[in-house]
Amino acid sequence: MVGSHAHTTATGAVVNMTCVDVVADWVSVLRGKGSLCKGLSGFMRLFDADGALLLRKSSDRVSLRQIAVCDVHDHKFPAVPRRSYAQQMLNDHLSDLSNGALVTLSECEREGLLSRDAMITLRTQLSANGIREVCVIRLCNSKHQADLLELHLAHSPSSRALEMIAALAPTIAKTWSDRLPGTAERAAGQVRVHRMQEMADPASLPILDAANPLGLTRSEFRVCTLVREGITVREIARKLAVQEATVRSHLRSVFMKTGTSCHVELLHRLALEATRSIEQVEVARKLA
Repeated sequence: MVGSHAHTTATGAVVNMTCVDVVADWVSVLRGKGSLCKGLSGFMRLFDADGALLLRKSSDRVSLRQIAVCDVHDHKFPAVPRRSYAQQMLNDHLSDLSNGALVTLSECEREGLLSRDAMITLRTQLSANGIREVCVIRLCNSKHQADLLELHLAHSPSSRALEMIAALAPTIAKTWSDRLPGTAERAAGQVRVHRMQEMADPASLPILDAANPLGLTRSEFRVCTLVREGITVREIARKLAVQEATVRSHLRSVFMKTGTSCHVELLHRLALEATRSIEQVEVARKLA
Protein backbone atom coordinates (compact mmCIF):
# COMPACT_ATOMS: atom_id res chain seq x y z
CA MET A 1 0.00 0.00 0.00
CA VAL A 2 2.88 2.35 0.81
CA GLY A 3 5.01 3.31 -2.20
CA SER A 4 8.38 4.94 -2.59
CA HIS A 5 7.09 8.52 -2.35
CA ALA A 6 6.10 8.51 1.30
CA HIS A 7 6.28 10.87 4.24
CA THR A 8 5.28 10.71 7.90
CA THR A 9 2.43 12.77 9.31
CA ALA A 10 2.37 14.46 12.72
CA THR A 11 0.64 11.36 14.12
CA GLY A 12 3.43 9.12 12.90
CA ALA A 13 1.34 7.43 10.19
CA VAL A 14 2.98 6.88 6.82
CA VAL A 15 1.13 8.53 3.94
CA ASN A 16 2.28 8.08 0.34
CA MET A 17 1.60 9.87 -2.90
CA THR A 18 -1.29 7.47 -3.59
CA CYS A 19 -3.05 9.04 -0.59
CA VAL A 20 -2.46 12.49 -2.03
CA ASP A 21 -3.86 11.41 -5.40
CA VAL A 22 -6.95 9.87 -3.81
CA VAL A 23 -7.64 12.97 -1.73
CA ALA A 24 -7.10 15.16 -4.81
CA ASP A 25 -9.66 13.08 -6.74
CA TRP A 26 -12.05 13.33 -3.77
CA VAL A 27 -11.74 17.12 -3.71
CA SER A 28 -12.31 17.22 -7.47
CA VAL A 29 -15.50 15.16 -7.07
CA LEU A 30 -16.73 17.46 -4.29
CA ARG A 31 -16.27 20.37 -6.67
CA GLY A 32 -18.64 18.78 -9.17
CA LYS A 33 -16.16 16.90 -11.38
CA GLY A 34 -17.44 13.32 -11.19
CA SER A 35 -19.76 11.23 -9.07
CA LEU A 36 -19.41 10.55 -5.35
CA CYS A 37 -19.06 6.85 -6.22
CA LYS A 38 -15.83 7.74 -8.02
CA GLY A 39 -14.54 9.49 -4.92
CA LEU A 40 -15.56 6.61 -2.66
CA SER A 41 -13.91 4.06 -4.95
CA GLY A 42 -10.58 5.84 -4.42
CA PHE A 43 -10.82 5.42 -0.65
CA MET A 44 -11.85 1.80 -1.14
CA ARG A 45 -8.72 1.08 -3.15
CA LEU A 46 -6.51 2.98 -0.72
CA PHE A 47 -7.89 1.26 2.39
CA ASP A 48 -8.55 -2.11 0.69
CA ALA A 49 -12.25 -1.84 1.55
CA ASP A 50 -15.06 -3.83 -0.06
CA GLY A 51 -17.76 -1.22 0.28
CA ALA A 52 -18.27 2.42 1.21
CA LEU A 53 -21.31 4.47 2.17
CA LEU A 54 -21.89 8.16 2.72
CA LEU A 55 -24.65 8.58 5.30
CA ARG A 56 -26.69 11.36 6.83
CA LYS A 57 -28.35 11.42 10.24
CA SER A 58 -31.13 13.99 10.37
CA SER A 59 -32.99 15.13 13.45
CA ASP A 60 -36.31 14.33 11.76
CA ARG A 61 -35.37 10.72 10.85
CA VAL A 62 -34.80 7.66 13.02
CA SER A 63 -32.59 5.81 10.52
CA LEU A 64 -29.52 6.93 8.60
CA ARG A 65 -30.12 8.10 5.04
CA GLN A 66 -27.80 6.84 2.31
CA ILE A 67 -26.25 9.67 0.30
CA ALA A 68 -23.95 7.49 -1.82
CA VAL A 69 -23.04 3.80 -1.96
CA CYS A 70 -20.13 2.09 -3.70
CA ASP A 71 -19.23 -1.59 -4.05
CA VAL A 72 -15.86 -3.24 -4.66
CA HIS A 73 -17.11 -5.40 -7.53
CA ASP A 74 -17.74 -2.60 -9.99
CA HIS A 75 -17.09 0.60 -8.02
CA LYS A 76 -20.72 1.46 -8.62
CA PHE A 77 -23.98 0.81 -6.82
CA PRO A 78 -23.90 -2.71 -5.31
CA ALA A 79 -26.09 -5.34 -6.98
CA VAL A 80 -27.55 -6.21 -3.57
CA PRO A 81 -28.33 -3.23 -1.30
CA ARG A 82 -25.30 -2.55 0.92
CA ARG A 83 -26.60 -1.98 4.40
CA SER A 84 -25.19 0.49 6.92
CA TYR A 85 -24.17 -0.74 10.37
CA ALA A 86 -23.02 2.58 11.85
CA GLN A 87 -26.16 3.29 13.85
CA GLN A 88 -26.41 -0.28 15.11
CA MET A 89 -22.72 -0.17 16.02
CA LEU A 90 -22.64 3.22 17.77
CA ASN A 91 -26.25 3.64 18.91
CA ASP A 92 -26.45 6.63 21.28
CA HIS A 93 -22.68 7.24 21.00
CA LEU A 94 -23.06 8.56 17.44
CA SER A 95 -23.49 12.12 18.67
CA ASP A 96 -20.33 11.85 20.81
CA LEU A 97 -18.02 11.68 17.77
CA SER A 98 -16.15 14.82 16.78
CA ASN A 99 -15.60 15.81 13.16
CA GLY A 100 -12.79 13.77 11.60
CA ALA A 101 -12.97 11.11 14.30
CA LEU A 102 -12.57 7.42 13.37
CA VAL A 103 -14.21 4.54 15.22
CA THR A 104 -14.09 0.83 14.33
CA LEU A 105 -16.31 -2.10 15.20
CA SER A 106 -13.39 -3.80 16.97
CA GLU A 107 -12.94 -0.70 19.11
CA CYS A 108 -16.64 -0.71 20.04
CA GLU A 109 -16.31 -4.38 20.97
CA ARG A 110 -13.22 -3.79 23.15
CA GLU A 111 -14.81 -0.85 24.96
CA GLY A 112 -18.11 -2.66 25.52
CA LEU A 113 -20.30 -0.14 23.71
CA LEU A 114 -22.65 -3.01 22.78
CA SER A 115 -23.99 -5.84 24.90
CA ARG A 116 -22.71 -9.33 24.16
CA ASP A 117 -26.01 -10.37 22.53
CA ALA A 118 -26.11 -7.18 20.43
CA MET A 119 -22.53 -7.77 19.30
CA ILE A 120 -23.29 -11.41 18.39
CA THR A 121 -26.29 -10.27 16.35
CA LEU A 122 -24.22 -7.62 14.58
CA ARG A 123 -21.32 -9.99 13.90
CA THR A 124 -23.80 -12.52 12.49
CA GLN A 125 -25.19 -9.96 10.06
CA LEU A 126 -21.70 -8.87 9.04
CA SER A 127 -20.50 -12.45 8.57
CA ALA A 128 -23.46 -13.16 6.29
CA ASN A 129 -22.29 -10.32 4.07
CA GLY A 130 -18.59 -11.18 4.16
CA ILE A 131 -17.67 -8.19 6.35
CA ARG A 132 -15.00 -8.50 9.04
CA GLU A 133 -14.48 -4.87 10.07
CA VAL A 134 -16.47 -1.64 9.89
CA CYS A 135 -14.83 1.80 10.06
CA VAL A 136 -16.88 4.96 10.58
CA ILE A 137 -15.59 8.51 10.10
CA ARG A 138 -17.58 11.50 11.32
CA LEU A 139 -17.56 14.01 8.45
CA CYS A 140 -19.51 16.93 9.81
CA ASN A 141 -22.06 17.88 12.38
CA SER A 142 -24.62 20.64 12.55
CA LYS A 143 -27.68 21.40 14.64
CA HIS A 144 -30.00 19.29 12.51
CA GLN A 145 -27.80 16.69 10.80
CA ALA A 146 -24.55 14.71 10.85
CA ASP A 147 -22.75 13.07 7.91
CA LEU A 148 -20.68 9.88 8.11
CA LEU A 149 -18.37 7.81 5.91
CA GLU A 150 -18.69 4.07 6.55
CA LEU A 151 -16.18 1.55 5.18
CA HIS A 152 -16.67 -2.23 5.03
CA LEU A 153 -13.62 -4.51 5.06
CA ALA A 154 -13.60 -8.25 4.41
CA HIS A 155 -10.46 -8.61 6.55
CA SER A 156 -9.08 -7.27 9.82
CA PRO A 157 -6.95 -4.24 8.91
CA SER A 158 -3.40 -3.94 10.20
CA SER A 159 -2.54 -1.30 12.79
CA ARG A 160 -0.64 0.54 10.05
CA ALA A 161 -3.71 0.63 7.83
CA LEU A 162 -5.85 1.95 10.70
CA GLU A 163 -3.23 4.62 11.38
CA MET A 164 -3.46 5.70 7.76
CA ILE A 165 -7.26 5.93 7.88
CA ALA A 166 -7.11 7.87 11.16
CA ALA A 167 -4.46 10.22 9.72
CA LEU A 168 -6.57 11.00 6.64
CA ALA A 169 -9.94 11.17 8.45
CA PRO A 170 -9.67 14.88 9.44
CA THR A 171 -8.75 15.81 5.86
CA ILE A 172 -11.65 13.79 4.47
CA ALA A 173 -13.99 15.54 6.91
CA LYS A 174 -12.62 19.01 6.17
CA THR A 175 -12.90 18.61 2.39
CA TRP A 176 -16.45 17.28 2.78
CA SER A 177 -17.48 20.38 4.71
CA ASP A 178 -16.11 22.50 1.81
CA ARG A 179 -18.03 20.59 -0.88
CA LEU A 180 -20.06 22.23 -3.63
CA PRO A 181 -23.62 23.03 -2.40
CA GLY A 182 -26.15 20.40 -3.47
CA THR A 183 -23.59 17.58 -3.84
CA ALA A 184 -25.16 15.38 -1.17
CA GLU A 185 -28.73 16.02 -2.32
CA ARG A 186 -27.99 15.09 -5.95
CA ALA A 187 -26.21 11.89 -4.91
CA ALA A 188 -29.03 10.90 -2.54
CA GLY A 189 -31.48 11.31 -5.42
CA GLN A 190 -29.42 8.87 -7.51
CA VAL A 191 -29.55 6.34 -4.64
CA ARG A 192 -33.35 6.63 -4.49
CA VAL A 193 -33.65 6.05 -8.25
CA HIS A 194 -31.36 3.04 -8.06
CA ARG A 195 -33.30 1.55 -5.15
CA MET A 196 -36.52 1.88 -7.16
CA GLN A 197 -34.86 0.04 -10.04
CA GLU A 198 -33.76 -2.72 -7.66
CA MET A 199 -37.36 -3.37 -6.75
CA ALA A 200 -37.82 -4.75 -10.27
CA ASP A 201 -36.12 -7.89 -8.93
CA PRO A 202 -37.63 -8.36 -5.43
CA ALA A 203 -36.65 -12.05 -5.35
CA SER A 204 -33.07 -11.00 -4.55
CA LEU A 205 -34.10 -9.16 -1.36
CA PRO A 206 -34.83 -10.66 2.09
CA ILE A 207 -38.43 -10.52 3.28
CA LEU A 208 -38.23 -10.45 7.08
CA ASP A 209 -35.23 -8.20 7.49
CA ALA A 210 -34.87 -5.35 9.99
CA ALA A 211 -34.04 -2.98 7.12
CA ASN A 212 -37.37 -3.95 5.44
CA PRO A 213 -35.95 -3.63 1.88
CA LEU A 214 -39.26 -4.69 0.30
CA GLY A 215 -41.24 -1.95 2.03
CA LEU A 216 -43.73 -4.22 3.81
CA THR A 217 -46.32 -2.55 5.99
CA ARG A 218 -46.46 -3.49 9.67
CA SER A 219 -49.51 -5.69 9.04
CA GLU A 220 -47.85 -7.40 6.06
CA PHE A 221 -44.73 -8.02 8.14
CA ARG A 222 -46.82 -9.64 10.91
CA VAL A 223 -48.64 -11.80 8.39
CA CYS A 224 -45.31 -13.00 6.97
CA THR A 225 -44.01 -13.93 10.41
CA LEU A 226 -47.10 -16.10 10.89
CA VAL A 227 -46.88 -17.61 7.40
CA ARG A 228 -43.32 -18.64 8.28
CA GLU A 229 -44.76 -20.68 11.17
CA GLY A 230 -46.66 -22.76 8.61
CA ILE A 231 -50.17 -21.85 9.76
CA THR A 232 -53.22 -21.37 7.56
CA VAL A 233 -54.98 -18.16 6.55
CA ARG A 234 -57.79 -18.99 9.00
CA GLU A 235 -55.35 -19.38 11.89
CA ILE A 236 -53.53 -16.18 10.93
CA ALA A 237 -56.84 -14.29 10.92
CA ARG A 238 -57.67 -15.67 14.37
CA LYS A 239 -54.28 -14.72 15.83
CA LEU A 240 -54.49 -11.20 14.44
CA ALA A 241 -58.19 -10.83 15.28
CA VAL A 242 -59.09 -9.84 11.72
CA GLN A 243 -61.21 -11.27 8.90
CA GLU A 244 -59.77 -13.92 6.57
CA ALA A 245 -60.44 -11.54 3.68
CA THR A 246 -58.15 -9.00 5.34
CA VAL A 247 -55.35 -11.57 5.60
CA ARG A 248 -55.80 -12.54 1.96
CA SER A 249 -55.65 -8.88 0.98
CA HIS A 250 -52.35 -8.50 2.87
CA LEU A 251 -51.02 -11.66 1.21
CA ARG A 252 -51.85 -10.39 -2.28
CA SER A 253 -49.82 -7.27 -1.52
CA VAL A 254 -46.97 -9.39 -0.11
CA PHE A 255 -46.97 -11.63 -3.23
CA MET A 256 -46.59 -8.54 -5.41
CA LYS A 257 -43.79 -7.03 -3.31
CA THR A 258 -41.83 -10.28 -2.90
CA GLY A 259 -42.26 -11.66 -6.40
CA THR A 260 -43.94 -14.81 -5.10
CA SER A 261 -47.11 -16.22 -6.62
CA CYS A 262 -48.82 -18.13 -3.82
CA HIS A 263 -48.91 -18.99 -0.11
CA VAL A 264 -46.77 -22.12 -0.57
CA GLU A 265 -44.05 -20.29 -2.51
CA LEU A 266 -43.97 -17.54 0.12
CA LEU A 267 -43.71 -20.12 2.90
CA HIS A 268 -40.85 -21.89 1.11
CA ARG A 269 -38.88 -18.66 0.70
CA LEU A 270 -39.45 -17.63 4.32
CA ALA A 271 -38.35 -21.07 5.51
CA LEU A 272 -35.11 -20.81 3.52
CA GLU A 273 -34.40 -17.39 5.01
CA ALA A 274 -35.03 -18.70 8.53
CA THR A 275 -32.67 -21.64 7.99
CA ARG A 276 -29.88 -19.36 6.75
CA SER A 277 -30.41 -17.03 9.71
CA ILE A 278 -30.11 -19.89 12.23
CA GLU A 279 -26.95 -21.17 10.56
CA GLN A 280 -25.39 -17.69 10.66
CA VAL A 281 -26.21 -17.26 14.37
CA GLU A 282 -24.59 -20.62 15.16
CA VAL A 283 -21.44 -19.68 13.28
CA ALA A 284 -21.26 -16.33 15.06
CA ARG A 285 -21.70 -17.93 18.50
CA LYS A 286 -18.85 -20.32 17.81
CA LEU A 287 -16.62 -17.44 16.78
CA ALA A 288 -17.60 -15.27 19.78
